[in-house]
Amino acid sequence: MRLNAPRRRLYSGASGQITATPIVLVCSLLVSLFGVVPSGVAGQADPGFSPASGPAQVIAQGVVALPEGEAVWRTVRTRALLPQDAPFEERPLGFVLASSGPLLLVDQKAGTQIRLGTGEAAIVPVGTVQQRSSLGA
Repeated sequence: MRLNAPRRRLYSGASGQITATPIVLVCSLLVSLFGVVPSGVAGQADPGFSPASGPAQVIAQGVVALPEGEAVWRTVRTRALLPQDAPFEERPLGFVLASSGPLLLVDQKAGTQIRLGTGEAAIVPVGTVQQRSSLGA
């Protein structure tokens, strides 16, 4: 192994073309370090999957502007209807927690969908019009 090898230039000449060797080495390193799929990703297909097991504590977080004046957090427990029966409703600033089964959150304006496994939560910005439905039987 030669320690005093000359360094290769990233750009070859005036044409500005990038040599392939550094890029291939970096890609190979990244694949070798991160090529294994985490077991949590594979578990997300399970309807009962929850990352909130073991030592996990943070289940949702977000950064939003708080309304003027005092802010108060309260908890409300509701039962989510099946998707065909669940209405879209305007929601206040807060979090939604899937406490006893998986939920599907659909944002009416953006059309985005968030699937929450049991024990997962998501932040809901103020004024979001959202459908919350149960994915359980």
